[in-house]
Amino acid sequence: MVELASSPKGLVIAPMSASFSYTEEADTVSDAHRHDYHSLFYLETGRLDFEIDAQLIHMTSGALLILHPEQVHQSVHSADISGWVMSFDGTLLDPQVSAVMEGVTTQIASLNPEHNDLTFIRQMLALIFETASHNNPGNFNIQLLHSLTNALFYKIAELYQLVKRGVGEMEKSRPAQIAASFKSLVKVQFLTHKKPSDYAAMLHLSVSYLNDTVKALTGFPATYFIQQQIIAEARRQLCYTSKSIKEIAFSLGYEDYKYFIRLFTKLAGSSPLTFRKKNQNISS
Repeated sequence: MVELASSPKGLVIAPMSASFSYTEEADTVSDAHRHDYHSLFYLETGRLDFEIDAQLIHMTSGALLILHPEQVHQSVHSADISGWVMSFDGTLLDPQVSAVMEGVTTQIASLNPEHNDLTFIRQMLALIFETASHNNPGNFNIQLLHSLTNALFYKIAELYQLVKRGVGEMEKSRPAQIAASFKSLVKVQFLTHKKPSDYAAMLHLSVSYLNDTVKALTGFPATYFIQQQIIAEARRQLCYTSKSIKEIAFSLGYEDYKYFIRLFTKLAGSSPLTFRKKNQNISS
């Protein structure tokens, strides 16, 4: 598949069967890496397995997968696949859609292949591919391409919200809003704010109320989500960069790198060095 950097249109798209040379016997089909753009995978038939941030994701027929720029990933197995893969610059999306997509971390839906929504998704991907591949594009080709891409993602955002709606009215409750705001803040602030009290202050709440609310809804205290965000980024840097453990600790806001090593070992189940030796694969 052509690299996004070489495309002036802000996206590249290809049929998955043509752009992936997977075979049923292949145990490893790519090295762990991450990009500075988003990717969409739609699997129409077959099976495709990814490892994303050290977690295994199984895709089967009708599955849709969204990858964000920061996620370290690699494909590990495939069989009899067909579908589409698209890489795109996130700035071309409607800001409202982008806000919804921020909540999509991995696989958002495994839908019934007979569902009308899948027909729409297939048709839109085919239209985007046809528009992007046009040999004699008109003056509005890029605008048309971006409009079609947004139409696709309006549908994806709608489907994602329908999936989320499964928790019913609970999502509209004040505690749910607090928990959602807290987790959104953690994603942005975890490098500089590592205590629940920091987030309680931002939300104008007491620390005990924030902790009790988050734990009641999720089963985990506020500290858990802060630490999970830190460890997820640490794993990415251990897999993807050649930074020393000390440099990674410092980049994550820990001047005491020995404390960072103890924390990582406790939460990840192995030391940073052991994790790196097992998982590191630096590639572009």
